[in-house]
Amino acid sequence: MKKFWKITSSLVLAMSLAACGSSSTSTQPGPAGDAKPADAATSGQKLLLNIDAAPTSTPFYAYYAAVSQAINKHAGDVVETTVVESGGTKVNATNLQQNKADIAFMANDVGYESYAGEGEFEGKKNENIRILWNLPASQMHWAVTVDSGINSFEELNGKPFNPSTIGGGGEFITFKVFEELGFKPDFKRMKLDQAGEQVINGTLVGFSYNGQAPISKFTEVHAQKPLKILSLTDAQIDQVLQKYPYFIKSTISGDAYKDIAEAQTIGVYMSTVANKDVSDNVVYAMTKAYWDNIGEVETAFPALKGITIEETINNAPFPLHKGAIKYYEEKGFTVPAELKVD
Repeated sequence: MKKFWKITSSLVLAMSLAACGSSSTSTQPGPAGDAKPADAATSGQKLLLNIDAAPTSTPFYAYYAAVSQAINKHAGDVVETTVVESGGTKVNATNLQQNKADIAFMANDVGYESYAGEGEFEGKKNENIRILWNLPASQMHWAVTVDSGINSFEELNGKPFNPSTIGGGGEFITFKVFEELGFKPDFKRMKLDQAGEQVINGTLVGFSYNGQAPISKFTEVHAQKPLKILSLTDAQIDQVLQKYPYFIKSTISGDAYKDIAEAQTIGVYMSTVANKDVSDNVVYAMTKAYWDNIGEVETAFPALKGITIEETINNAPFPLHKGAIKYYEEKGFTVPAELKVD
């Protein structure tokens, strides 16, 4: 796997969820830092962990609510989790780097650059983050209002446009892709809910989000202010993938949103990650509770249908946590040496 990752070209699953926030770790409720992630587990006490997810208006929050419920139900003797809102994956990466979070939602592009200390994380390398499991790949949505008259990315130049929720993975992707392809809107940074309101009232010509279609906020806005989703050309996608091989080619289907045509875009795999210092026993219990009861999570988040452990291993852009590795090897999977660094 070049630079730890092995990007596959399999069909992207539809999904969308959200959650966000900072994380606290303790054997009793309290502020972050009350107890180290490994301390409670080794002392036999139940560990209390927050999961830093994404904005509550996104589908990833609902996903992590279901994940937390499954973990608490099936591994509650070891760990109790609570989902908290955050600004998104870039914010989560910063919180992990600053030891303000222990478990978090992470887009693989953001996670890789944080781990390697590249791109926006140059000089801020965090070699302590580890992957627990993979989520289905996303589709990057770049939408404009029909009445804006905009039909191509080039026509966004100089127009007020939101690059996605501030501090999130979609914003991270938009900045990289638009810079590479030379698109120069007048970026207006804000939270997703605020962006949706400003699209409806005409202050913005469009907005963005990285997730699995259909995204509820886009459906909501589209019902009040008809949208179109802009589509990248094959040449544009090839150019982006050559520069950023952790992205994948993706498609937003024509039946994802009423009266919105199919769009060609890019996507990225998502992961649940942890600080490597979170106890191996706790991560093992969480990973086992998740995969052994994936059907319970799938009921709340149907985009998980068909997801496999192989996807986690094959698409990991940085190492897996030792607790997760233990579970995967017990299930008969081979984890490559480059993903086993501890």
